Amino acid sequence: LYDGLLAAEAERAGYDLFVIPSSLHEVLLYPDNGFIGADDITDMIGEINRKELDEKDVLSDHVYRFRRETGLLEMA
Repeated sequence: LYDGLLAAEAERAGYDLFVIPSSLHEVLLYPDNGFIGADDITDMIGEINRKELDEKDVLSDHVYRFRRETGLLEMA
């Protein structure tokens, strides 16, 4: 990720961000606004990885959270 990108997007959204590593070329960002939780996103990632992707294309079954107040990226 580009330096400062997560902080800028979190400020623009007004929320912490869920970070989903989708592929080697794509990362999805979703605001942590209470509509969907980390457990739901993790379940969704796992299901997509098992059903839709070749094993060699799977990056992670985990969702991460960027905390805008601290600038930390952590496993959610």
